[in-house]
Amino acid sequence: MPDQGRSVSRRLDRSSGLTASGLRESATDTPGRSATVAQSRLSTRKLETPPIRRGSPGPARPRHSPTIAQRGSPDSRPTERDQAPESPRTYLRLLLDPQVEDLDATGICQRLALELGRLSRELESTRLQKIKAESGKNALITENETLRAELDSIQANQKYRQCTIKRLERELSEYRNSTERTQSHQASRTRQSDTPPDLRPAVLRLATSPGVIRERQAEQLKALTAENAELRTRLEEALSEKQKLVETQVLLLDLQNELQHIREERDEAERQVEHWKAQAEFLRVEAHASEHAETEAELAQLRSLVGTYEEQLKSHLAAGMREKALVETVAELRNQVHTLTMEIRKHEKGRKGSKGGGRISATGPNSSSSRTSQNKNP
Repeated sequence: MPDQGRSVSRRLDRSSGLTASGLRESATDTPGRSATVAQSRLSTRKLETPPIRRGSPGPARPRHSPTIAQRGSPDSRPTERDQAPESPRTYLRLLLDPQVEDLDATGICQRLALELGRLSRELESTRLQKIKAESGKNALITENETLRAELDSIQANQKYRQCTIKRLERELSEYRNSTERTQSHQASRTRQSDTPPDLRPAVLRLATSPGVIRERQAEQLKALTAENAELRTRLEEALSEKQKLVETQVLLLDLQNELQHIREERDEAERQVEHWKAQAEFLRVEAHASEHAETEAELAQLRSLVGTYEEQLKSHLAAGMREKALVETVAELRNQVHTLTMEIRKHEKGRKGSKGGGRISATGPNSSSSRTSQNKNP
């Protein structure tokens, strides 16, 4: 009995993937072994070794599985660390082993409780490690980003410093060349200068020392910063002026659009006024046409009346002419009658005085009657 318990404990120590469900099933099945346990054992054994058909090459080997030669080589054998934990079904087989049948149930429960505690501790530790790894990863990412930003700024500063150093070196070389050129001109003024000729190389060395160069660089940097600030202010002023100009241009465009709209409205109103004027003129012409038709009808009536009046006047004039002619003829006849009467009287007087008075008296009335008839005939 103690040897069987030790073997079971060793098998449980080797395991690391036992589940709670398998342990509970094994704990409930171990106290009393019966026919159900035997049936489950037979079923597990049947599942463990599947039958091989006659004439078949054997059980199907999974794809990319090692061959027999590879299995026999020491390199292909997995180590104890690489070996995966056994499945819960294997632990169930271990618990259903005949050597464990005589083991006490309390000992098995204690062992299972210890195993569960160990597994829970391992799970908690792995969870904490995962959380720490995630937090460390986030911290590393943020630190990497900050370092990259700092590196970019340092590179930019380094480029600026290199440019300034090159410029200063160029200016220094130009200054040295200029000093070398002016040394010949200043040879005559050395006696009048305050510094003795022995100290001039020291003065030159002092002027070309790193401290003086740094001071000059600092002064130039200050001048550059001031110039940069001035340029920024100018740029801001220019931008503000440009923005104002853009605003004025936008306002001008709006006003132009509004003016164009007003012009279009004015043209439309002028077209409407012209249309209304044309309609009014047409109506006025129609009214005048109706009035003209009435006047033409009146004129036609007047013309007809004038024609009738003219005909009547012509008839009256013709009658007047006839009357005048009659009056003239009557006057002429009267004159003729008067003249005839005068001649008759003369003839009568002459007949009375002459001898042939009877002849004259006989022929006188006949002649006068013939003359009157001739005057009436026309």
